[in-house]
Amino acid sequence: MSTPPLIEASNISHAFKGREVLKDVSLTLEETDFITIIGPNGAGKSTFIKCLLGLIKPNHGIVKKRHDLRIGYIPQKINTATNMPMSVRRFIELNNKKKKNIKHLHEEPLSNELDISSLLDKQLHQLSGGEWQRVLLARTLTHNPHAIILDEPAQNLDISKQIQFYKLLDNIHEQRNIAILMVSHDLHMVMASTRKVVCIY
Repeated sequence: MSTPPLIEASNISHAFKGREVLKDVSLTLEETDFITIIGPNGAGKSTFIKCLLGLIKPNHGIVKKRHDLRIGYIPQKINTATNMPMSVRRFIELNNKKKKNIKHLHEEPLSNELDISSLLDKQLHQLSGGEWQRVLLARTLTHNPHAIILDEPAQNLDISKQIQFYKLLDNIHEQRNIAILMVSHDLHMVMASTRKVVCIY
């Protein structure tokens, strides 16, 4: 018996205040997939992702998820108060029920894999864009997800940092057998990593 898809979205349509932003968009995410969604600004890419996650209920269409599915989600922006003291280590542990997995994070392969060992005692507001994305990945991976969904994860990184980040995602996909669904506006930058491309326009 074949394994069911992680996510299966059929004919998703959605409108905000009468303005249609998505029309009949379908996508299937399998266990081994690395898919990039591309399209111009305003095409509804982020809205589609939120429909897949259940953060928005589409006006039309159906989203089916495998019953045991664990998804890691990294949105476009996460606002952190610059005056609130919180270390990277504490942020990764926050709301994590499996703290024993990260009690000695600096000694674990995960911190070495993502190159965050030297960041664990830093405050969040001290992180650069590239460091912040790696920390978000670390926090996501501690939950052992079947899939990671990322919305424009490299939009604020320079070209060299973008290339490094996409290579990191490729390694995670290959070595951890985690499906990846990513939104991007730059097809040329992601072609080295992605296996499938879906265009929303």
